[in-house]
Amino acid sequence: RDLNFSRQKPPLTDTEAVYLAAALQQCRHVESLDLSHNAIGLGGIKAIAKTVESLTSLKNIDLQGNASAREVYRDLLEVLANANLQSSPVINLWGEKIQETHQLWLLL
Repeated sequence: RDLNFSRQKPPLTDTEAVYLAAALQQCRHVESLDLSHNAIGLGGIKAIAKTVESLTSLKNIDLQGNASAREVYRDLLEVLANANLQSSPVINLWGEKIQETHQLWLLL
């Protein structure tokens, strides 16, 4: 249920993130996804963002230390805010955890 890919050696890139996103579509019971401190760029973050909606058990996602494109993070937060998740996930994009759904809307 917990997937930790933080600080991989060598770091995960967009390519690995795209493959991981495809694989995650079959792993609907993932509760925690840690991809922090890798080399994932815009393409990889977008692929993960598209997949997150299908992870209805997701409670925690950590992407800090990767690409920091505000528009991609906004898209991810919007997907999470609109997803049919069992509970509000804890999200870590830049070292600050976002815990409540209403906090998501403040960032959009």
